[in-house]
Amino acid sequence: MGGQVLANQWTSDPDDDDDDDGSGTQLPNAARQHMRKLEKENAALKVQVEEFLKSQRTSSLSDKVKAKGYDPMVAALIPPTVDGDAVDKWLDDHAKVLAKAVSDESTAEDEGTGGVSPEQMAAMQAVTNASAAGIVPIKPADLYAQMQDPKLTKEGLDAIIRSQGGKV
Repeated sequence: MGGQVLANQWTSDPDDDDDDDGSGTQLPNAARQHMRKLEKENAALKVQVEEFLKSQRTSSLSDKVKAKGYDPMVAALIPPTVDGDAVDKWLDDHAKVLAKAVSDESTAEDEGTGGVSPEQMAAMQAVTNASAAGIVPIKPADLYAQMQDPKLTKEGLDAIIRSQGGKV
């Protein structure tokens, strides 16, 4: 017992080709190799199935979200733990912070104006006209007081409108 340590002779090496049963065939080794090959194929198939299920869920959620009137990109925000009827509840619970989908008709209408409504365009035009003409807008309270004057004539009202950039 001179302190000599023997190496473990029974460790198995998965790539060891020394499994010979004495008959000249290597059946156990061939079975192990086939099993490793099948395990690799199984792992690859599991990855494919997971990716397919994920894409199916995303597609299904996008359809549900779109049907509720939201932008389909909202589907990416829904947690993976929410499925089935819980999706509708989740959408209802988070409705205040989710973007509604923009219809194609309103997009076509807004292309020339950059998404600005006609009312906003008119207001911006009035500001532009007023600033270009050097017209200083009157405070609403002052304007209201002038318009409530019982001695106000049509010409006076027209003058007030013109002073604010309006056309008569």
